[in-house]
Amino acid sequence: VTISIENDGEPIPEADLHKIWNKFYTTSNNSQRGLGLYIVSNILKAHGSNYGVVNLNSRVKFYFTLMLDRE
Repeated sequence: VTISIENDGEPIPEADLHKIWNKFYTTSNNSQRGLGLYIVSNILKAHGSNYGVVNLNSRVKFYFTLMLDRE
């Protein structure tokens, strides 16, 4: 199963897309530093999920996969 979430807003600079999963990384110039995407990426890695982010027309799309239990 693939789950995706899109938000309206500024696209993430292409050069920064791979960096957003790093601990404390932010693309903004404020004092806030995030852990959210870092934590999410570690949970998804632990479950063997594929995940990522892509810029769309005036939106940003995050996605991840989960394996279905067929039992």
